[in-house]
Amino acid sequence: MAGPITRRALLGRPGSRQPGGGDPPGDAELLHALLAIELLAVAAYQRVAAAPSLSPGNRTVVLQLHGQEQQHAAALRQQLGSAATQSGPATAAATNAALAKRNVAERIGRLQHEPDAIRLLIAVEGVAEGGYHDAISKLSDPRLLRLSAEIMANEAQHDTILRELLHPGDAQRAVPVAFVEGTQGLMLAGSLGGDAHRP
Repeated sequence: MAGPITRRALLGRPGSRQPGGGDPPGDAELLHALLAIELLAVAAYQRVAAAPSLSPGNRTVVLQLHGQEQQHAAALRQQLGSAATQSGPATAAATNAALAKRNVAERIGRLQHEPDAIRLLIAVEGVAEGGYHDAISKLSDPRLLRLSAEIMANEAQHDTILRELLHPGDAQRAVPVAFVEGTQGLMLAGSLGGDAHRP
């Protein structure tokens, strides 16, 4: 994998502007936002895996996806280098606060039934897909564009696997849309877009 991003990439695309006229986010800012999403995903998967409502078979699936989210976070940290100092939510309350900030309705500690736990992870995957979809339109470094596309594709795979757990054998519900956009506009607390949602 390529090394940390360059100083030029930190500054964003030359000449590009935000819709409101402000400076565009640099690649480092975008990567920090993506890392925050991945750290939330890691925390959510870890806590869902511990939920008593989860069956042993589905817990195995959740733990496998959790491991991949950890790999995503590690890849982003590698690109940020010494600037990657942020940590994920350390408690259930902190995880719930981060979920609420991103308009995820489900909460850790209220997962009384297995479908509730799966739906929480589907919502988190939607946030991740939306984050990468948004970042891909703004990143300037081709290496980071490729990494983001690779991770976004994997998040969509996670989404499909989780939907299949809810609706076994129902392809229409496991893959409900032809284009992946995720939950948009919440990467940097609303500063990079609107509040459109995945159909």
